[in-house]
Amino acid sequence: MQQGNFGDFFRGRYTEISGKQLDVAIKTLKSEDDDEKAPRYFLLEAQIMMEFKHDNVLRLIGVVTSEKPWCIVTELCELGDLRSLLRKLKQEQFVLNVEERLRMMGNIAAGMHYLATKQFIHRDLAARNCLVDSNAIIKIGDFGMTRQILEDEDYYFVDKDDALPLRWMAIESLDTRKFTLKTDVWSFGVVCHEIFTYGDMPYKGVSNDVLPLQLMNGLRLPIPDDCPDNVYAMMRTCWYENPDERPSFKYVPSDPCCNKSAHPAVS
Repeated sequence: MQQGNFGDFFRGRYTEISGKQLDVAIKTLKSEDDDEKAPRYFLLEAQIMMEFKHDNVLRLIGVVTSEKPWCIVTELCELGDLRSLLRKLKQEQFVLNVEERLRMMGNIAAGMHYLATKQFIHRDLAARNCLVDSNAIIKIGDFGMTRQILEDEDYYFVDKDDALPLRWMAIESLDTRKFTLKTDVWSFGVVCHEIFTYGDMPYKGVSNDVLPLQLMNGLRLPIPDDCPDNVYAMMRTCWYENPDERPSFKYVPSDPCCNKSAHPAVS
């Protein structure tokens, strides 16, 4: 299906004990990988996925470590990742209506709300890490950076050597490498912007070197074409400098401003 930094992705078929066959996705770990941390992180990702059971979170089917390459087997999302799908739609000049985009946002918000209720911080929420199944249902995926915070804490720190997705990160994470449930909310706002720009790179034209300082000086993503003012206003709340003022992930199916679709609402 595709190649990754630490392994490749394949399409396969899994036969259940009942005899039922399922099309699945297989993520492998490169056996020749020189990174000593890679196997540990690979297993940690699988262990984290075992905690989840939600329609908008990628489902783990199994893990293979008895032989190389090690594999993580998940449900298959036939339409691939959301960013690639959005860019393909743009290339084909297919126009998504506002209701469909809001449905996408609602799917992602529902999955993220579920993770938040279990005290998990994703830390790498982006359109490229959201997967789309054959029914156009979006599922949160790629839990390589996901961590659970302890009951008596509300944050998680990362090492200075870890590679991080700068363009999706909250300003406090850029400054302190501290992640909370509210830093995921910031990332969600960026994903919403990706949805309305058909997968454009956030802050296009701004280099990684100057982006952190510009964000701290007030830079925010502009309103996309064809984006309703109230939807963009919701995105802006995700990017408040004070994390406590940002929305929480809540599923609100009856919200009239979203055509009876869902999005995060302010607590």
